[in-house]
Amino acid sequence: MGLSPVKTILMAVFAVGALCIVAAAPTVTKRSGDKMTFSNRDQTVTYEGNATFIDGGNRIISDIMRFQLDENRAYCQGNVRIFLTNNVLITAGRVDYSEQSKLAKVTQRPVLRMRDEQVTIRSERMERALDADITRAVGDVSIERVNQETGETVYGYGGILSHASGNNIVTLSDSPRIIHKGNTITGEVMEYTVARESIEVYGDARIRFRPRGEGDENLENTIAGDRVYYIKDNISNFVRAYGSVKVHIPKNNIVIRGGFAAYDIDSSAASMRESPVVHFLERESSIAADTIDYATVDEKDIVDFTGNVLIVENRSGLIVTAGQLKSFINDGYSKITVAPVAYLTREDVIVTAVYFEQFEAKHKMRANGNVVVRREAVTAYADIAVYDIQANTIKLWGGIPKLVQEGRIINAREITMDVKTGRVELTQPQGAFAP
Repeated sequence: MGLSPVKTILMAVFAVGALCIVAAAPTVTKRSGDKMTFSNRDQTVTYEGNATFIDGGNRIISDIMRFQLDENRAYCQGNVRIFLTNNVLITAGRVDYSEQSKLAKVTQRPVLRMRDEQVTIRSERMERALDADITRAVGDVSIERVNQETGETVYGYGGILSHASGNNIVTLSDSPRIIHKGNTITGEVMEYTVARESIEVYGDARIRFRPRGEGDENLENTIAGDRVYYIKDNISNFVRAYGSVKVHIPKNNIVIRGGFAAYDIDSSAASMRESPVVHFLERESSIAADTIDYATVDEKDIVDFTGNVLIVENRSGLIVTAGQLKSFINDGYSKITVAPVAYLTREDVIVTAVYFEQFEAKHKMRANGNVVVRREAVTAYADIAVYDIQANTIKLWGGIPKLVQEGRIINAREITMDVKTGRVELTQPQGAFAP
């Protein structure tokens, strides 16, 4: 005569006291507690007081654990702690754990602590795959990571977080943002590599940071792009931005656009590539080049433009092309070299020289060496020429200034040309000119 199902279950339970070994699972699981209650009708075993569920190297401890035999599922409540094999601890008010899928659903103020990395994650609810070491947190997510060497803290926020212990990468989404050393990073999706303290941002990615020595929040620089990579460790502190990049520097009222940007936060050095253009908002002007490099030297901001330089001054209609430009922003001075050519587009005037100099405060541009000025049928030559933007005049002197029209030449000590009307005034003229 066979045993009834009830007697079979009771004999199995009492044979181990308050301990049950499930041999069908791929890993050994154990359940125990200070008090155990079995219900055949509900197919449940309830453990109270130091209720413990062991699955491989992972342990779930709670005040009460109800194990549903027909579902192979544990429902843990009260002071729940999940001790994981990689020195990770999760605490919460409730955990529902499936022995079959190895998935723990954690609710009631869950907190995950990666003790080796000094990382703490909080959210409204979590899911942890114990066999894959993958955590997913949802709802009002926050993450803190304390650098044990520097004491600096990284703060992260978002609606959804996932963490894979194998590569130690935390992914934040749903309006994520990370704050690190006063720098604020936002985007659609973020990947935070804990060990390197690097952050990769995808979709409307941007980072706001305050330059060294600046206390005004309104002077925060911004770098935005389709993708932004940020790293701050013991060696590096820089940003890389890719695709539709925009850099805003409020201190100088500058906006830079291009396809790639690199910025060193500690030194304030920046490089732009892939068709970069600098827009000077106050001056209503822009400068494009193959490469743009920005640096602060002796507290002075210097920008180098190299290759296919194009300057456009919208107010005056001045366009300049050249091979190189160095701009000293604080001094309002720029030097333009390598075959520079200036076009005064409104009056069809062309100026060439060995090099140009721009003086922003004086609203003047000076041409130096082998200067040639052409306006319609008239050409003027000198060693030096100054274009006064406000007066709209060009004054030539140095060497032997001369004016040429249809083969007729007249020399002078100085030549002044009204750019708008074409009227020419010569000082101490010598030679013949057209009547």
